Amino acid sequence: MSWLALLAILLVMAGIPAVILAPRHHRWRWGAGLIVLALMLVLMVALDDSARLTVQFALMPLGLVWLLIGGLATTGFMLGHLRLGGALTIVFVVLTLGGNQWLGAVLITALERRIDPEVLASAERYDVVCVLGGGSNRRFDGAPQMGATGDRLRVGAMVLRQGRTPLLVTTGVFAADTKLIWEQFGIPGTQVLVEPAPENTSQEIALIKRLAAERGWRRIGVVSSAWHLPRVARLAAGQGLGVLPIASDWLGAIPPWNGEMVVPKSEGARLLELALKEHLGSLIGR
Repeated sequence: MSWLALLAILLVMAGIPAVILAPRHHRWRWGAGLIVLALMLVLMVALDDSARLTVQFALMPLGLVWLLIGGLATTGFMLGHLRLGGALTIVFVVLTLGGNQWLGAVLITALERRIDPEVLASAERYDVVCVLGGGSNRRFDGAPQMGATGDRLRVGAMVLRQGRTPLLVTTGVFAADTKLIWEQFGIPGTQVLVEPAPENTSQEIALIKRLAAERGWRRIGVVSSAWHLPRVARLAAGQGLGVLPIASDWLGAIPPWNGEMVVPKSEGARLLELALKEHLGSLIGR
């Protein structure tokens, strides 16, 4: 029923300007049709959870902007402003795709499928495991905490606790905070090397390569988000550095395709942004 709810929402969206702009003697017919659609939508929401979710996301800020643009596009066409209506339709389509959770998950999954998910279950040993930055940040009061990609910290700590590496390296502006969090996990500070200088992935790889030459590391594990590791491996190969990817923070579970998926969401925009950022980063070599 989510598809019916989506259709009803779109028809209501298009029907509002139709009622306002229709000739007065036809307005009551358009208005009656709009009321019937609205009542059908209320009934679907009351009877079906999938329809309820579709309407719920359509009433979120991003969904409301999406509906407004669609309504304005309809108004433009009805007033004979074809260029304006066409331009707003393009914006409507871009917003639909840009916030599409299904599309974002598909693109993220395409990146994650390049990484072996069984590495963590192996008994492979490393001279060092480098946990790339981004896994920690700070609260408003300056206290360290795990961030959105905090699973990187968990995986790095787990590999060390399993005795598969004697040393962890943490990079990025919050590297010192990562060390503090690991110490709270019971990891000795003597087994953590803090390197806050790198500002992007390319600089992180250059740092690891320099440290490997200085310290004689040969088997270098690199922990990052699964969707980020393909670019990490590509950059490392470009700098002549061999690394062994260790994945964390898997995101790409593809949701079922239904009417709810058409409504743009912040989660869809986030997934799409992550995927496009990885491809763009590969193009510019960072």
